[in-house]
Amino acid sequence: MKTKRVLKILFAVSLCFLTFILTAYFYLEASFEKQNSAADTKNSNIPYSTHPENSGVLFVMPDGSGMLIYLDFSQNCISAIFIDDCDNEKSVFYGYPADYRIEGDYTLLSGIIDNIGGIDLETDGEALRYTGVQVTQLLSYTDNLRSALKEIVPSIFTSISKNGFSVSDIKYILENCSYTTLTLPECLNWSNYIAQMADTLTIIG
Repeated sequence: MKTKRVLKILFAVSLCFLTFILTAYFYLEASFEKQNSAADTKNSNIPYSTHPENSGVLFVMPDGSGMLIYLDFSQNCISAIFIDDCDNEKSVFYGYPADYRIEGDYTLLSGIIDNIGGIDLETDGEALRYTGVQVTQLLSYTDNLRSALKEIVPSIFTSISKNGFSVSDIKYILENCSYTTLTLPECLNWSNYIAQMADTLTIIG
């Protein structure tokens, strides 16, 4: 009799314990799902931009001439505006704002070209591969710098379109220019967009 009574008591205690565990489990599960649902609703109401802000980057050469690369992320296109005099006090050129300034020389240009894998230029009706050094030598011998750059710049963006443009390429530019107002955090998310937009380049000026 005592054994049966003890077994009944143990069974009742076990049943109560199991009921408590299951109740606690389902309560916690319901609470967890409720919190996740609330978090999802909250996150969906947070405004965010799918593109970086449109930006104009002015590349200035030692002679004061330069080129404004306008990155129109909203329209997924790029414009290159050639400028004869990049006056420090001017912030708008041909209607395009220069939000950032980068100063460098042909050594910087050479490094950029090498980093993106070189460029193809047409010579005597044949497309030839040029390294950065070869391009700077070509520029040093030309009598019409603007005309030469109008061929070189589209080739640079064609190469970017094919080979991509990484964060390390951006870091190279910022670390090897002589002066810049642009910082890496400001353009960290540009690389993928630039590669995607590179084949839309429009030359102005």
